[in-house]
Order: sequence, then structure tokens, then C-alpha cells
Amino acid sequence: MFSCVYGEFMDIIIKPLKESDIPDFLIMNNELNDVDCGTLDSMRKSLLNNKNELIYIAKYNGNAIGFICGQLYSSICYTRKQGEMTELYVRKEYRRTGIATKLVKYMENELINNNVHEITIITGQKNTGAQSLYEKCGYNYKRIAYIKQLY
Repeated sequence: MFSCVYGEFMDIIIKPLKESDIPDFLIMNNELNDVDCGTLDSMRKSLLNNKNELIYIAKYNGNAIGFICGQLYSSICYTRKQGEMTELYVRKEYRRTGIATKLVKYMENELINNNVHEITIITGQKNTGAQSLYEKCGYNYKRIAYIKQLY
């Protein structure tokens, strides 16, 4: 677990997502993605079966206020493990307090502990808030991502 202090938000806890956190996580994930992101059962199965996914939840006074997700992957094309931060969310009333930065730093440490030497983050072109956060955290614009919907 990880604690941080930001202004009025003391006792922020960041910890690995547990099965008991899934209901709160599902609500926040739906807030982030604004689409149906699955069911409690499908999330439980994913949490138990996907060993390459890292998910951490931030709590304040016992309430879920944000989360970050990442992926570990290996490829025949690279000698080192790769890492990707895939989702980052902080509830509106807790934004601009440093919580997102703490979540990013926490994930970085977890990826380092898993022998990852490079982290990729993909975000939308119009998501300037996230872009500013990532740049503040030391990330550089390096690649262009193309996406095609297959169904």
C-alpha cells in the first residue's frame, strides 16, 4: 500500500484491486468509459485470470476515488518485458489534487518491480489534461497509434 498527503486529502491509500473492490471499480470504469464495461462477474473472472494486468485502486476515507490499470507483455521482437498504462481515472471532485500523479508513479514502481524498462501510454488527441499529466510525469511523445474497429 501507498499513502500520500495532498492538501485536504490525507490518508489516500493506493492498493491492488481486490475482489471486494470490484463493485466500486465497475462504477468508476463506467464513469470513465461512458459505455457498458461488463458485469461484476466478468470483472471477477478477468481479475482472477489475467495475470498480465495490474490494477490499483485509490481510496480516501474508505471510498474509491480513482484507479489505474496496466499491462505487462513480452514479445519475441524485444529482449525486455514491455509495459503499458491502459486506463487512469480520478473522480471529478478529487482531480487536480495530485492523485493522478501518485497513481502514475505507483504504477511505474510496480512495472519496474516486474522488470519493465519502457512504458507506453496511449491517450486521445483531444485529451489535453491527460497529455499534460503524462508530460509532467516525464513522458515524451514518441509514436503515432492507428486504431481500426474490427466489428
